[in-house]
Amino acid sequence: MARNAQVIRQWHLLRRLEGSTGLTLQELADGLPDDSPKHLRTLRRDLDALESVGVPLLTERVNGQTR
Repeated sequence: MARNAQVIRQWHLLRRLEGSTGLTLQELADGLPDDSPKHLRTLRRDLDALESVGVPLLTERVNGQTR
């Protein structure tokens, strides 16, 4: 894995979230490039890291799914 793989993955997450009205973790994972890890726990850590540096993220439950 490249040294900057986490930054690249987080950049892809930001791009996916930019124009979205809400995505589940699985939908975020499905939108990542094929060579990116798609473990939901990894994505949660990435989203936590983005929030910790000031990226505003909203979590809501819609029809029993967390978005």
